[in-house]
Amino acid sequence: MQNTFNNYKEIIKKTDYANKKFEDIDTLTIQEVDKIKISYAPFDYINKDAKVVICGITPGFTQAINALTKASELLNYDNVLQEHEILKEVKKCASFSGAMRDILINMLDDIELNEFLNLESCEELFDTREDLIHYTSLLRNPVFINGKNYSGSGPKILKNKLLESELENFKNEISVLSDNTIYIPLGKRVEEVFKTLLKDETVQLDESQVLFGLPHPSPANGWRKRHFVQNKNDLLEQIKSLSYTKSN
Repeated sequence: MQNTFNNYKEIIKKTDYANKKFEDIDTLTIQEVDKIKISYAPFDYINKDAKVVICGITPGFTQAINALTKASELLNYDNVLQEHEILKEVKKCASFSGAMRDILINMLDDIELNEFLNLESCEELFDTREDLIHYTSLLRNPVFINGKNYSGSGPKILKNKLLESELENFKNEISVLSDNTIYIPLGKRVEEVFKTLLKDETVQLDESQVLFGLPHPSPANGWRKRHFVQNKNDLLEQIKSLSYTKSN
């Protein structure tokens, strides 16, 4: 059975996620092997026309609950939206939600991605210019290790068969996106996987499409500010290079 919205929407519709309990997503478990649990969350939507892809490791519990809450709300109270429209709204609402969103916007503006996209601020990517962006994760569905958010290690994605099989969803996303799409991996652990994908001849991805150096925007990332300061000039140069390529 494919792990798609259609398979889980009746469960989502009947569940109240207001209490934000971990138990609320147990009914959405896709696989559980040893300490690893993979649960479904409605992050299926792909913006095939995106100019830029922002890629994290996997949705955390907060993002999963936000997505499920929005999906449940739309399923119960909106009889007009089609399934793909619901998923689009869910993705817009829940992607990099919470404090992460403001941090991410500030970093993207600081490296002048807004200018590259002809925007006043990258805040517009979450509002009026969502057509330009695709938010995703290496592991589309939330992964938990011993009940905690998976951070990309212990085990690493490429060192674990279960996690590596989940990576196929992301490879499929790349295959339907444009060859000119720019990818921004968030954090070193995501970058490690991207570097491996660049060597994979079955993946249509070129190094010129990947912007390396942006730290993960999680407030819990204690090294975020230091790494951003260290990498900022290089990130600015990469953006300038992209702008030059776009203009020629």
